[in-house]
Amino acid sequence: MKKIFWGLIFTLFALRFNLGLGNIDFLPDFIGFYLLLKGFKEIHPLNASIFKVFAHMKIAFAFSVFPFAFSIFGIFSMMGPIVAAFFELIGIGLLV
Repeated sequence: MKKIFWGLIFTLFALRFNLGLGNIDFLPDFIGFYLLLKGFKEIHPLNASIFKVFAHMKIAFAFSVFPFAFSIFGIFSMMGPIVAAFFELIGIGLLV
């Protein structure tokens, strides 16, 4: 249960540093999704219906790595604000 709690903390709270060219997340979402995935694997023997969540968590983890890497390397600033907004909207969709 601790992994699920910390995964939610990392996923839902956004602390960002502005470096001029872009923002870097202090609490990256992909770490939160990874912790959620590990936490759900621990609970899986207790409740088999949680297995339905694994596919969504794997997709969310895989997708959340890209915006973090793009923001570190400044790719969003090269692509423009429309692409950055597109990735942010998909990230919000993963959290809903």
